[in-house]
Amino acid sequence: MPQQRSTFDDILIQTEERAARAPLAKRKWLTFDNVFISFSISFSIGFLVFAYCVSLIDPEYFNRRVLATMRPAEVDTVRTGSVEAEQALMASAMPAPRIVRARDPVPADYQIITVFDREAILATEDELMRVKVGSVAPGLGQILAIDQTEKGLVVRTAEATLRSDEN
Repeated sequence: MPQQRSTFDDILIQTEERAARAPLAKRKWLTFDNVFISFSISFSIGFLVFAYCVSLIDPEYFNRRVLATMRPAEVDTVRTGSVEAEQALMASAMPAPRIVRARDPVPADYQIITVFDREAILATEDELMRVKVGSVAPGLGQILAIDQTEKGLVVRTAEATLRSDEN
């Protein structure tokens, strides 16, 4: 008997004919794997939609949740140089730098350079100083108000009122 040569296509057709397959209508689609994968995908999409909606409604929600679970560290207030709560409230005023001078400046020595966000840059002949309401500047005392008006910049202090005309 002579040997018959088969092509790859013939072998593939013979293999498919021998394989026992159930018709598509009789296959079991509700297997555990399919149900598990469908549930996992649905749950993941649902969670992502929930998280996205929560972050749109309240952007700080997740930050508050994380911070609420954190325990405060035990900090030695002496080593860290912490201040008492009363002093912390008073610390909102930005102090003017203390410099050793030949003589203390007088109000006539100061010029207003600029005013921004309720803060001011003041200049004397020798130095620049950034102050805000509550700060103490040498020769001026405590800064009481910082304003920007149509006529120019105004810094009111305990000792004097500085004005600059905008031209």
